[in-house]
Amino acid sequence: MDDARATQIGELGPVEFLVAPNLFHHLHLPAAVERFPEAEVHAAPGLERKRPDVTFAGTLGVAAPWGDEIQPIPIEGMPTFKEVVFVHRPSGSLLVADLLFNLRRRLGPAVMTYLRLTGGYGRVTQSRVLRLAVRDRPAAAASCLRVLCCPFDRLVPCHGEIVEQGAKREVEKALSWLLRDLERPPDAQSVNVAVPEV
Repeated sequence: MDDARATQIGELGPVEFLVAPNLFHHLHLPAAVERFPEAEVHAAPGLERKRPDVTFAGTLGVAAPWGDEIQPIPIEGMPTFKEVVFVHRPSGSLLVADLLFNLRRRLGPAVMTYLRLTGGYGRVTQSRVLRLAVRDRPAAAASCLRVLCCPFDRLVPCHGEIVEQGAKREVEKALSWLLRDLERPPDAQSVNVAVPEV
């Protein structure tokens, strides 16, 4: 993390928490800890075994130490990723790491070939790599349905462009392969139905 990025982040306010949202997004965590040593570090389940060099304050679950403004939702059924996504309630935003991509700008030829082969380019989508990581389809589908039942209209992916509005329909479309066989109760046929919070 360079000085310019740290300054941009600092302008938003004090950094109280650092989050590693899955078992892959942690490579720059030590640099972030060095920049913001007072911040608590929270990580996806299992990352503490992979990163014994980092002191973690907690494991991400359905409850958050920062209150209910940002709701964490663990995505079950994908043990190699163990991703936790977040819904920022005030802005109606869904924040994801690898669960979904929205890459639309052209990249180098090798990267473009890889993205096209894995289905990770040109729209809000789930890459074939992540689809292959699903080991418990009903658990993954139930987690994704929980996400879709949350109040969001904006998508902020780590990989790609932000979707400023209409994101819920795009996300539902990207996850449809996973959700199509899910047994939904009669009152949850539409993602617009209010459901109890998880």
